[in-house]
Amino acid sequence: MVKFRKQKKENPAEFKDDREPNIRFPILLMIKIVGWEMIWIIIGMVGYACFGAMPHIFNILMGELINIVVGADVTGIENKINNLAMWMAIIAAIAAILTWIGGSMMAYSFERIGIRLKNAYIESLMKQEIGYFDMKRTGELMSWMTESMEQIQDSFSNKLGRATQFFVQVILGIILALVFSWKMALVMISFAPVIILIMFSSGLASQLITKRTLKISNQASAIANEVIGAVRTVRSMDSENKEINRYKEKLWSGNLLYVLRAIILGAPIGAQEISIWGVLALGMWWGGQLLVKSEIAFANMFRVFTLLLMSVLGSSQIMAVIPDLTRAIQSSKNLLKVIRRIPATRFDGGITPDRIIGEIEFKDVSFSYPTRPNIQVLKNFSLTIKPGQAIALVGSSGSGKSTIISLLERFYEPLSGKVILDGNELSEIDPHWLRTHVGLVGQEPVLFSGTIKENICYSIRKTSNDPFPSEEEIINAAKAANAHDFISALPDGYNTVLGERGVSLSGGQKQRIAIARSVIQNPEILLLDEATSALDTNSEAVVQDALNKLMKGRTTIVIAHRLSTIVNSDLICVFHKGELKEQGTHDQLMNSGGLYAELARKQMMKKQDSSEELTKVAEDEIALETPYKSQATFETVESKESLTSNSDE
Repeated sequence: MVKFRKQKKENPAEFKDDREPNIRFPILLMIKIVGWEMIWIIIGMVGYACFGAMPHIFNILMGELINIVVGADVTGIENKINNLAMWMAIIAAIAAILTWIGGSMMAYSFERIGIRLKNAYIESLMKQEIGYFDMKRTGELMSWMTESMEQIQDSFSNKLGRATQFFVQVILGIILALVFSWKMALVMISFAPVIILIMFSSGLASQLITKRTLKISNQASAIANEVIGAVRTVRSMDSENKEINRYKEKLWSGNLLYVLRAIILGAPIGAQEISIWGVLALGMWWGGQLLVKSEIAFANMFRVFTLLLMSVLGSSQIMAVIPDLTRAIQSSKNLLKVIRRIPATRFDGGITPDRIIGEIEFKDVSFSYPTRPNIQVLKNFSLTIKPGQAIALVGSSGSGKSTIISLLERFYEPLSGKVILDGNELSEIDPHWLRTHVGLVGQEPVLFSGTIKENICYSIRKTSNDPFPSEEEIINAAKAANAHDFISALPDGYNTVLGERGVSLSGGQKQRIAIARSVIQNPEILLLDEATSALDTNSEAVVQDALNKLMKGRTTIVIAHRLSTIVNSDLICVFHKGELKEQGTHDQLMNSGGLYAELARKQMMKKQDSSEELTKVAEDEIALETPYKSQATFETVESKESLTSNSDE
């Protein structure tokens, strides 16, 4: 099971993931991911490198022009100058072509690399265990994919090419200067250690500060995503200004870092000015000394002077792009931490039984959530569920009921013990096969942007073994879920496009579409987690009827809170603080006079209460939560009374 530890930082709610990889060489890892796309990058970098050599070629030709002009032989001087001009024009044309090729190749390659990285990121993200998402904020994960990717593409597609160009310009300039006059060149490049030290120091400092500023930016983005996603709640609570201030405070919390970063970014600019003018002054003085001593020709003095001048200018340009490249490298680390992370639970692979019977066994199962490792929500839980049984899970909020469903879906792995399905350990079964045969209807149905038809068929993979349902099958599923009538009444029927999360539908309508989705899936095991708790009386009755139809002939585990569904449960399990305290049929539990019977009697005394939801009667009271198997009412209790208004976990 994946372990998390608390970070000793400003936010005590944050946890550090022990499975998060340490990314030391992000560039090498990115090269491995992008594969053959590196060919386009190399072509682009070669183009930029050739362009970086162009200023030096011009300088050499200019030196030749000086030799022609000041030379003793003036014969054919016009033709010589014309030839030089022609070569300069040719070189200028070549430079333009190389720049175009380099820029185009780099832009094209990083567009494709961006797609590859996004695909790798979302693929890895979707394979992570549910516990990983408990630790991470959705907005932060999404900002890594959007903002970080934009920084990578912008910096590497443009800045990397320019850095290559200026690097070649610096190195080639120094080499050629040494060739033409090593005496003059060595003195002029004495500034190089200072420039290199400034570049290295500013780059390192920029990387450290960028890491922290990026974190603040991602956290602010997470706040914005959270607030926008819950804008109706924010508006209803009149909390717009509070959220605006929370966002502002997060952004401004890095004000000192922004100041330090600005100082660091400004330091290279001052250094480059000192370097340029220092090299010019030193070169002019020392070149003059050598010229007076006849140890250097004027043309070579000019060449060395201009070659090293271009090298210094190139180094200043490199210093200018270092912060952007540093920011891009740090952004790539955020992406690679997700891409390279190995999930705590296996995403695919394992045995695929020929058929499923539906017998489930829990053997001494204990479990703690990653966010609460010191709190066991299940303690040595054991239970055998026979095929076709309807099992009710009863207990107060936080007693472990929803955890059992999560373990059956393999959202988490037990801390200890085993979950067994038809004689096979759940951890050995292929997760894809498992979820094909296990259906889940939750308290808050999730619908996606798209048509109603697409949402009903969401679980279908569209393969030869899992073909897309026919129109008739979709309609029959909707009828079974009591959804066909309201869908048909819509202008576009089953082709009605739903907004994000199905906001255009009522809670009952969304729940019925979710049930139709399970009907299409046709699972042998059905899990119902508070499937009607959020609905009004009328919607509940319609959804209840649909659930009754869906449960027939299936192994069913249900968490519910309506008393009317208790009586006909095959087995009722009563939980308290993570432990199974009682189990049996309704009659057995009533006759035993235990927790279940006590709470049932208290509820009967409140049957005159006009509210459907009973208030919590005591801190440790057990709330009944049971399956939807029948609409039969408990003989002494009104059918719409509720045992608890709290949802599990």
